[in-house]
Amino acid sequence: EVEASNIRALLVQAAGDHFGCGVNVQTTFVGVDSKSARQMLGRGIRICTRLEALNIPVVCAVQGLCLAAALEIALRCDVIIAADDAQFAQVEQHIGAATYLGGAYLLAERCGPARAREICFTGDFYDAASFERWNIINRVVPRASLQAEAMAWAQKLANAPTKAHAVTKRLMRAFLDHGVRAADELLLDLG
Repeated sequence: EVEASNIRALLVQAAGDHFGCGVNVQTTFVGVDSKSARQMLGRGIRICTRLEALNIPVVCAVQGLCLAAALEIALRCDVIIAADDAQFAQVEQHIGAATYLGGAYLLAERCGPARAREICFTGDFYDAASFERWNIINRVVPRASLQAEAMAWAQKLANAPTKAHAVTKRLMRAFLDHGVRAADELLLDLG
């Protein structure tokens, strides 16, 4: 629906005390053969990459726990605003699994491989201030103002030159995927 609409920015948020705790592995994967699991994960990754590839700015508002798949969804957004009580973790190592929707490399893209390894290898919980300091999230705000602050960001971006923002997103992706020279070539085509 978002892809087909004429909206100029998207705010991703969750109702309740927590942004999300990931998937329940017991109900999602137990008894599922590897082919079916691969198909399921493939659908999840495709949805996440579609979110990431939207031609509009995507703002994410995070409160409470933001774990595993929920964190991976947040990492696909352009801007992450977190409440001061937010806690982040990639907890898959506790069940002997790797990140299911790209958390390891999405974190590495934002904070570097050493910190990403730490987050994924330990499964420890990190506060919003640490994630902001490590450039994983953009802002930390008081919980009481999270909704207003995130909406203000989304409205600011929606009122800006969204076609230019779409080009910026494409250039950033080209740079991250293929380096400066590829981004230079794309800039010449888009400019």
